[in-house]
Amino acid sequence: MMDLNFSILLFSAILMSFAQAFLLQNSLF
Repeated sequence: MMDLNFSILLFSAILMSFAQAFLLQNSLF
């Protein structure tokens, strides 16, 4: 079940980057 673990890790990383970009955009405006 290494594949499932990797996909979860990848999903969380993408989610983190999206949240960071959203916060950055909010702080600008």
